Amino acid sequence: MTQLIDTFVKRTAAESETPGWLQALREQGVERFNNLGIPEAGDEDWKYTSLRALSSKQFTLSEETTAGTALDAGDPDMYRLVFEQGVLNPDLSTLDGLPEGVQLMSIREALAVQGDELQTWLRSVMPQQ
Repeated sequence: MTQLIDTFVKRTAAESETPGWLQALREQGVERFNNLGIPEAGDEDWKYTSLRALSSKQFTLSEETTAGTALDAGDPDMYRLVFEQGVLNPDLSTLDGLPEGVQLMSIREALAVQGDELQTWLRSVMPQQ
């Protein structure tokens, strides 16, 4: 799992449009994960969720684009989110009628349109070390 995360961090660090503050937050998150490891039953917030099977699996980041995975509530009047390789595809999604103030976009888009707000919010939810 650590190798996958390290690969992700290296790949995202190579993206020229990634701001330094975001890369620093990602690296802090990886360091925190490396220090704490995968949560176990003894962790209060995870006591009913076993992640043991996750720790023995090998994951890799794919370079290929695959068919999207759709998430919907089964009701045609509800929202439909389609993700391809973990990225929201707005063209295949149904996002009409989101509640006022709710915006759905990639981090890349948010950086371009609301970078300062995104930075403030991400820093506010990052646990203090």
